[in-house]
Amino acid sequence: MDGIISIEFYNDLSSIIESSCKSAYQMVDRILVIRNWLLGKRIAEEEL
Repeated sequence: MDGIISIEFYNDLSSIIESSCKSAYQMVDRILVIRNWLLGKRIAEEEL
């Protein structure tokens, strides 16, 4: 099987990439929620 990538190997690599992308998206979402909350809090403090 020189030069040929097995389906199982390809699927493992694909799964690792997909999983890491999903984790990255979730982390970015959390960071954006925190950022927006802090911005809203600061704006509310300024208005009071």
